[in-house]
Amino acid sequence: MKKYLIFKEKSRRFNSIKLEKKKFLLKIFIKNFKLNKNLLKYCFLKLFFFKKNTYFSKLCNSCLYTTNSHFVLRTFKMSRMIFKEYIRKGFLNWIKKSSW
Repeated sequence: MKKYLIFKEKSRRFNSIKLEKKKFLLKIFIKNFKLNKNLLKYCFLKLFFFKKNTYFSKLCNSCLYTTNSHFVLRTFKMSRMIFKEYIRKGFLNWIKKSSW
């Protein structure tokens, strides 16, 4: 089940990045009032009916290993629990505890 969720999250991110250019161009066309009205309507409707989960701001940070969305470190894209395990096992040697 977790592999499916990871695949789903990766595909959502890929689709949102891919569609970002199209949305940006449609917004530019809508702001240009010198274009034909039919073209403006078409652009507005096209932008209006985009799926809501394709917006990049709607995506939440989630761990790639556990699909947990709480306490996710952005630089590593993993949750705090997995990060601690990786440090204990020695996979991340350059990170040391600073509160000794």
